[in-house]
Amino acid sequence: MSVKRRYYQQCITPALLYGCESWALTKTAETRLARCQRALERQFLGSRRRDKRSSDWLRQRTKLKDVVAAYRTRKWRHAYKMQLREGELRWDTRLLRWTPLGKRPRGRPRTRYADDFRVVIPPGSDWTHVVCTSEWPKLCSSFATYVR
Repeated sequence: MSVKRRYYQQCITPALLYGCESWALTKTAETRLARCQRALERQFLGSRRRDKRSSDWLRQRTKLKDVVAAYRTRKWRHAYKMQLREGELRWDTRLLRWTPLGKRPRGRPRTRYADDFRVVIPPGSDWTHVVCTSEWPKLCSSFATYVR
């Protein structure tokens, strides 16, 4: 199992989470990531879905970290780094502040990059201002584990 775990952490997790720092995931996409991880865990253990093993049982046996929590932790760190480089006029920080011209399309607005942060940050405060305070590292664990 240790070889499979190491293979998963070195090859599969980076492939699953490539570029995740800039994603704006919806609940459906997070569910797909978690489902993919559970399928891989089942395959590592030789278990099938009809065995009706819970995801907690799988996680105890494989001792793998949750992919969705890893995604959120990476996104949290990336947002912190972007705010530290804000004055450098880099393309990623400029893109974060960019607003499109014209009217938005009809219907529900798409999930934006900053929407995830608003769940954890106190209401009425902007996440870009909270980054510069000492609260930011403390909020990381609650951000990684919140459930939509």
